[in-house]
Amino acid sequence: MDAPLDLIQDVLPGTVALAVRVREGHRSVPILGEERMGSGGVVDPRGYILTVNYLVLGAGEITVGLTDGRTAAAGVAAQDYDSGLALLRVEGAGLSALRMGSSVDLTLGDPVFAVGSTGRAERRGSGGLVTYLGEFDAEWEYMLDRAIVSTAENPGYGGGPLFDNRGLMVGIVSLTLEGIGQASLAIPVEAYRLHRLELLEHGGIVSRPHRAWLGCYVQSQRRLAA
Repeated sequence: MDAPLDLIQDVLPGTVALAVRVREGHRSVPILGEERMGSGGVVDPRGYILTVNYLVLGAGEITVGLTDGRTAAAGVAAQDYDSGLALLRVEGAGLSALRMGSSVDLTLGDPVFAVGSTGRAERRGSGGLVTYLGEFDAEWEYMLDRAIVSTAENPGYGGGPLFDNRGLMVGIVSLTLEGIGQASLAIPVEAYRLHRLELLEHGGIVSRPHRAWLGCYVQSQRRLAA
């Protein structure tokens, strides 16, 4: 399914490209690398940008690219490790905010489209249908009560916004899922909207009870005959 070109044109000013340089020696470097490219969506004209948290883990320098060719420096304003979202802040760049929708209004089969960056000012879009709405657990970082899975492929770098058929942002595209055909996972926008004030004030969601985690690696061993 093709993305609607008229709606893509409307939302483009609120999409950004992100270039991240990670601090030397950060524990995420062996898996995610020292230099990362991503996408994001502007959620507040005061300069707040929503993206995926794995992109900015250990970030030492973040550069935002706008569709008009301008660039600006950004910092991490908040991180939510449970949902996998991060909130960035740009000072005085005159950003255009996207219109916010609600993933609660989505039903299976609804059309959606995603926009992602492929370069500093370059964007691509892809359209598809919602195929799953429900809980999602991943091997690391994610535990969502309501995830959005759709056939709208991630058209660029991770962290770009997902929109409904009215051009309202309903999620942030995070992962490409393996399976029959292409599918993408999006974090619902409610993970930001419901905790916005807490994220802005504390840089995280401090009211949520902490979960215990146990990490391990499993390695098979061949048993030798006696």
